Amino acid sequence: MRFLQTPPQGFSNETTTANHMLTYAINRPEYLATIATLYKEVAPFSSLLADRGQILKGSAFSKVGDAKGYRRVGSREIRWAVEGMENRVGNIIRDYDCDAYPTEPGKNQTPVKLYLDTNWFSPRDVCELSDNETQVYFYRDQLPEEVETGIWEYWAKINTNQKEHFINPDLITAGNDISVLYNQYEEGSETAYEKYTFHEEARTYMTIMRLKWSITGTAEAMDANTPIWVAHNGVTQWTTKQELTMIKRWAAYREAQLMFGKSTVGADGRVLMKLANGVEVMAGDGLLNQGDGVWKLPYNPDSFSVNTIETVLTNMSIAHSHRNNDTAVAVIGGLGAISNFNRVMKDFAGIDPKVVVETKGGKGIDADYTFYKWAGYTFYPIRYQWFDDQERAGRAYVDQYGRRLQSHRMIFISLGDIKHDQPQIELLALGDRQMKKGSVNGINKGGDMANSVDASHHHVLSETAIANKDINGIAELYVPQINSSSYFVNRV
Repeated sequence: MRFLQTPPQGFSNETTTANHMLTYAINRPEYLATIATLYKEVAPFSSLLADRGQILKGSAFSKVGDAKGYRRVGSREIRWAVEGMENRVGNIIRDYDCDAYPTEPGKNQTPVKLYLDTNWFSPRDVCELSDNETQVYFYRDQLPEEVETGIWEYWAKINTNQKEHFINPDLITAGNDISVLYNQYEEGSETAYEKYTFHEEARTYMTIMRLKWSITGTAEAMDANTPIWVAHNGVTQWTTKQELTMIKRWAAYREAQLMFGKSTVGADGRVLMKLANGVEVMAGDGLLNQGDGVWKLPYNPDSFSVNTIETVLTNMSIAHSHRNNDTAVAVIGGLGAISNFNRVMKDFAGIDPKVVVETKGGKGIDADYTFYKWAGYTFYPIRYQWFDDQERAGRAYVDQYGRRLQSHRMIFISLGDIKHDQPQIELLALGDRQMKKGSVNGINKGGDMANSVDASHHHVLSETAIANKDINGIAELYVPQINSSSYFVNRV
């Protein structure tokens, strides 16, 4: 979507209501995401989804109950299945027991008792320990026994062909983990064991937002609110300066809520936030706060490298996008983060950033790249100006060069599909409440009046949410707010 410098041919300032931008958007909800592209500086993630066409059934919002894989609980609570891992990792929560060889557990094929936090493993399983070299075998027919609440006892032997081999004791003490590799059975075995992993259920709640703008009758008569024209894919629409100001703020608010929103509803389903008069205020989590929150890694921007990016990727679940036929990752950050990311990617790829372009204004250097392809991934670096905004709190926390620590914040978001035609991230609305618009007129319009004021005010309301179906699809790099390091300075 783009602004037009002049009104289109065939239209004057008196235009049809059908071409009003908000009216059009209400009737065609997919345009709400498109409108956000007018303000990419305040709504970068929404704009990216719109630009990539990552919208459900032609709409940026899905009516609750229409989207596959969702079910509606109550009126404003949304639940969905979170894709889980196909296997489980067991945690050792108590040190091993080996009476025969306490310091060389498992030597001469003696049994070793392991204490795990799960009963998911089965007899005949071969498992690897945390060094990814040592293997143990659950040799007994009995299923693991729960010896204490949440603690299961397994009888194991080291999987080897040499009697003198034993397990490194450090690998089977509390704090280590264990995972299954395969199983092995004897000849003439009588049975097998079943394993199932069940997807967990996540939930979020709708958040209501509303804004308004007003204009006096005098200002309206003086054409103080002259129509502004916009165009998108051949569709020409109009709006007004005051309405655009309101829409820009709505886009910024919605972006902040979609990214950073925090739920006001407790685990028991009760709304914790209440107004002074006791009325409940329900709100849902944004992307970074759903479930137990995203995977986070503290880092030093001065040592940011390809190795840092690889660390992030190995801790993420990167899904393939069927509609765009790529494995895409959005990299959202402040100026410090995006500059660092671009610099590393250019240096790593050996790209000369001095690209000379010619325009009507003369020659210039274009050092910006829309995307990078590397290691099978397509990265879309996007600056989120909110991280650098001087109107935000936290101005006291800066690095040695005076840059806000938030400027180095870097969020990685997988843009693929959990399953075919089921995107990992979806925008939701309660019924048709993705956008409601209404006006209250006074004597400025004459006729039947809602009030006697010589002015009109115009309201918009939205009740929306965002769903992240893969909790491992988002990761974040951040700079800790600490004052003890020589790298960071607190200006307070």
